[in-house]
Amino acid sequence: MTGNPGKDQIIVNKLTEIVRANLGDENFGTDELSKATDLSHRKIRQILKSAQGKTINQFIRETRLMRALEMLENEDITASEVAYKTGFSSPTYFNTCFHTFFGFPPGEVKKRRLNSTDNDSSQENQELFSTQEKATWKYIRPFKAKSVIYLSTFIIILIIASGAYLLFSKKFPPAKKKEISIAVLPFKNLGNTPEDQYFIDGIMEEILTNLGRISDLRVVSRTSVEQFRETILSASEIGKKLDVDYLMKQ
Repeated sequence: MTGNPGKDQIIVNKLTEIVRANLGDENFGTDELSKATDLSHRKIRQILKSAQGKTINQFIRETRLMRALEMLENEDITASEVAYKTGFSSPTYFNTCFHTFFGFPPGEVKKRRLNSTDNDSSQENQELFSTQEKATWKYIRPFKAKSVIYLSTFIIILIIASGAYLLFSKKFPPAKKKEISIAVLPFKNLGNTPEDQYFIDGIMEEILTNLGRISDLRVVSRTSVEQFRETILSASEIGKKLDVDYLMKQ
């Protein structure tokens, strides 16, 4: 807590303006936000936690999503175009984040807008905002019994493997930094079904969110690491490109 809610909200508003001004830059993350405000990662983290209960990555992602919703509601534009205009690395990732946050896919916004126009009523838009206000992060979706067993086993193995890698991997060439940094590389879908991918993406988001709560730990945003989903680069090369001390990978 900073002890000054009014001042915190003013800073949050400024942070929102900065993120919205850089929506087209998919690499805009915690480092860029810190440089743009001349505030340390720790200070921004404290303010966002106090004012909104969010991590820095959550704040940036949700600011992008709120702007995406505005664009879908008010502009004649496709979901793919909105994805790139709001800094998401791919339409697939954008669709997953949007559906998870708002509870419905991007395509539903246009349908509701058309229905609202045809009926000459604002009821659909009001329902949309109501859904937006009540939106919560829900990562786990119902699966068949066999899928649950398979995914549970997969996640347990994944967590053990990731933890072991994190504990025993060596640091990258030393650099003078005030904070330890880590990047969580995209997890692969070994189940080859959309439902499995949705579940895996949720687990990754949960890991990023919890890591973001650790003091003095800089967590690279998911948008920045998406470019390495199908990469052939080594862990050392990826670490140097992201300028991080540690990598967590599947």
